[in-house]
Amino acid sequence: MTLRAALVALLLLAAGPLHGEPAEAIRTESTALFVSPLRPASWMRGDDGKLHVEYDLLVVNTFPVPVAVSALEILDPAGRTLGRFTGTELNAATREILDQKALSRLPANGAAAIKVDLELEGGPVPDRLTHRIFTSLEDAPAPVRALFTGAPIEGPEVSVNTAPPITIQPPLRGEGWVTFNGCCTPALHRNVRHSAGTRIATPETYSIDYVQLVNDLPFTGDGKENAHFPAFGQPVLAVADGEVIAMRDGMADGAPHTPAMGLRGPPDFGGNYVVQRIAPGVYAFYAHFKQGSVSAKVGEQIRAGDVIGKVGSSGNSTAPHLHFSLLDRPDVITGNALPFVYPAFTVTGRITQVRDDGIEIEKASQAVQSAYPLAGSIATYE
Repeated sequence: MTLRAALVALLLLAAGPLHGEPAEAIRTESTALFVSPLRPASWMRGDDGKLHVEYDLLVVNTFPVPVAVSALEILDPAGRTLGRFTGTELNAATREILDQKALSRLPANGAAAIKVDLELEGGPVPDRLTHRIFTSLEDAPAPVRALFTGAPIEGPEVSVNTAPPITIQPPLRGEGWVTFNGCCTPALHRNVRHSAGTRIATPETYSIDYVQLVNDLPFTGDGKENAHFPAFGQPVLAVADGEVIAMRDGMADGAPHTPAMGLRGPPDFGGNYVVQRIAPGVYAFYAHFKQGSVSAKVGEQIRAGDVIGKVGSSGNSTAPHLHFSLLDRPDVITGNALPFVYPAFTVTGRITQVRDDGIEIEKASQAVQSAYPLAGSIATYE
């Protein structure tokens, strides 16, 4: 074949089929975002009577321009819409991985995580969920905009651990215990994520910072001393039977309203702490004990209700409180949080607003069974 004949054949091939046959349409599933679940979803019943399904979606912007997630729909295996998030609610749930800054748009070539709280009025909890995610561009050069189809992202699928949450006893007794930084609203704990090589861990989805109120206030006087806080020195109780596998004591309590000092490594964040194995793959973590108060010893078998220390303000703490959580491994930085419920407690109020000059509380008197105390709840544990 001559060079001229070869070029003619190549041009005919590039021109498409002969005899007037239609060319096959080019189809594309190009999207601006990559979306994937960080781990399977879990669930528990809140003190509002609803089932809360919790999970994180990792979202990576592969475009060199900002991209907005305008809507997130959650669907069951039959395609029924179970939830839809837009606007400020979606923005509040979309956060930078570690810094936790809320995002209305993903930065160019950036990543974020969306913390999903799917509320269901009743069961059963679906074993799988999928999504329909809508995105938009604002300003983009022509070549980039040409890659943006505008079609919604179908997926990803998230498996749901449908096993019931673990039932444990409360770690505290008495009145006025507030769930600060708990599930299921955007807060310091729920949005904690730490990379661990091949995964991004979510160690504090269900963690609770317990602060005690007296006369609707967390402290008396000017609150400049730990002794001004009613929580300081209160006994901390084991939530279940199990073996103490790690503990620490001797770290000084920090002064209230001052940044944490002396944090030299991951173990320092918990200050004085106790880690207890209560079941295979289930670890109770109690943190910020008062210096010199930890009575639990490594290797000791303790029972539910045993006193293991006193509430303090050691480690990463700016006021006396108890940090409590359940984890799937004895690592408070890279473990994943596990859901839990208490057999019974009484909700006496809910915090509706925290101001510089006080706390707004909606009073209540609600007996609750087999539930988790949601963020802002004020409870009595007997």
